Amino acid sequence: MYNSTITLNKDILLNSSKEYILVTMYHEAVHSFLNLEEKRLTPTQFAIKYPNLSRIDNNQVPRYYFNHNGFASFINKLADAIVSFNPNIPYSDAVILSKTGIVTNMTNAELLINQSYRNGTKGQKCN
Repeated sequence: MYNSTITLNKDILLNSSKEYILVTMYHEAVHSFLNLEEKRLTPTQFAIKYPNLSRIDNNQVPRYYFNHNGFASFINKLADAIVSFNPNIPYSDAVILSKTGIVTNMTNAELLINQSYRNGTKGQKCN
């Protein structure tokens, strides 16, 4: 059995768009899944199954990052999920939200768009 707790920052919940909160929950669930995979598989099996993965230990909490070229399919599926939640969001914005926290080579323009959903100036606000 594997238990995992995902905690969201109160400021994110109060200020961010619904799309940003949704993608944040998806991202955290993926991190939890990868933590489980790392426990379940041997290091060699893990490296074979996830060849484009980089692990970064931040304050004792493992985080995983993927090269966009190696993980484009996942990012597109995540973007599709965001668009299915809000069909009015531009697909390019959904891709940017999906890449944030996974892809390390984002442009400043992409980071600014992500920030606009994080601070609630774009997207749907919670009531």
